[in-house]
Amino acid sequence: SFSGAGALAAAMLLLFAETGLAWRVGAGGVVMAAGLGGLSWSQHWAPAAASLFLIGLGQVTQSSGILTELQRRSPVHLRGRLLGLFTMAFVGLVPVGGLAAGLTAAELGAPFTLRCLGGLMFLAAAVYLAQWAKERDSS
Repeated sequence: SFSGAGALAAAMLLLFAETGLAWRVGAGGVVMAAGLGGLSWSQHWAPAAASLFLIGLGQVTQSSGILTELQRRSPVHLRGRLLGLFTMAFVGLVPVGGLAAGLTAAELGAPFTLRCLGGLMFLAAAVYLAQWAKERDSS
């Protein structure tokens, strides 16, 4: 329920956002990484609930932002194909990633796995934000 509350908060924030969607993709990744890291260290329900809220907030911010940016940047005649590929990749790879995370957690422990996933998410978000800043400065 806390993850759902974070997702709802992200939807409301995006609903009223007029500009700045591209940087929100990276910010959503950073927030989600912080939530994964926080969850990995949680020993009680309150910090775990706050971490789950951040995960929901970051995931919806990032995925909605990516989808919107893809639609905005793609040519009209290719938009349907691009969204079909995005959906196939997103829906098709999530179960594979879940299986890999589950196997890793079974072997190395859930906290370690969450920390690794949070680190990877943070690294990906940092690379995205660096590229975004470079594009923004060149235009």
